[in-house]
Formats: sequence, structure tokens, C-alpha cells
Amino acid sequence: MKYKFALLILTFFLGTSVHAGQYGFFGGLNSTEFDSDASWDRELGFEGGVTAHFDIQDKFLLRTGAGFVQKKSSTQVLGSSIDLEFSYLEVPVTVLYDINDSVGLIGGLNFDIKLSDSCGSSVLTSCSVLDAESLVFNLVLGAHIKLSEESRIEPLIEILGLSDVASGTKIGNSLSLRYIYML
Repeated sequence: MKYKFALLILTFFLGTSVHAGQYGFFGGLNSTEFDSDASWDRELGFEGGVTAHFDIQDKFLLRTGAGFVQKKSSTQVLGSSIDLEFSYLEVPVTVLYDINDSVGLIGGLNFDIKLSDSCGSSVLTSCSVLDAESLVFNLVLGAHIKLSEESRIEPLIEILGLSDVASGTKIGNSLSLRYIYML
């Protein structure tokens, strides 16, 4: 069911992006903290992809696209450092509200389709991710700052993991800073 839903969302937005008012590319870094029984430390991950903005009505735009996103975190368990990494195809379904010509607010959902997961340890010989989910939903808020006609910066925060990334583990929050170049 999750695969069908993700495919439906992706097909809809890729099909309708032909009519988008603006297209662009983004790249940036994020810092993710997982939420589980363990205490997780933030690690930096890379993100990059394409974005499209559709006019909804005056000052409101639908902001979507697709991008590769790494979400990493580490913890200490019995004296061993454990590193957890997930790679996703992220499809945002968010609304951008333009406050003025330079600044806007972003809110909505990120749909993360898992591409890979990995677990590494400094001491343990084997480490694995249990029951990693193939589709994850996260609530996202942020800002859209226009530097020029082509350049933008978006500081974002995924403030709430609405589903587990793996057994008993959610995104606690993920801070992201993206540079966007609009065509």
C-alpha cells in the first residue's frame, strides 16, 4: 500500500510539473537526530535534487520536487559507537506562502522513499537496521529567502517524524540548509 501511495504522489507531481511556474536545482546539508530509547548525536548528510513551484493563488505556491537525501546519526551502546545512515528519495509536498518579494514561509510533508540503509560500529562485528521502513512521512517547516531572481536559501526543519524509519526509531528532527538555483 505504501509503495502504491508513493508511486501515486510521484506520478502526480512529475506529471503536473510540466505546468510549473518555476523549476530549479538544490543542494545542501542536513543534520539529523533520531528519536528512540537511545540518545542520538547529530551527523551531517548531503542532499541534492530538483524543485518545482506551482501557483495556487495569490502569494501561495505548491512546492514539490524530488531529491536524494542522506539522514545520519550516531549513538553509544555499551562503549561502542554506532552510526546509522538512511538514504532517501525525498518528495516534498509543501505550501510556500510569500510574505513579500524576498521572504516566504514553508509548511507541509516530506515523503521519504528509502533507497538504502546502513549501520556501522566501532567495536561490534555486525550491525544491522531492524525493520527499516520503505516509506517515511515527516512534518516540515521552514523559510524561503530570495537572494536574487535565480538564487534562494531555504533553512528547513523536519520537526516531527510521523512514522518510524526502523523498528522503534523515528526522525526526532532534521535541520537542513539548502541553496536553490531557479531556472
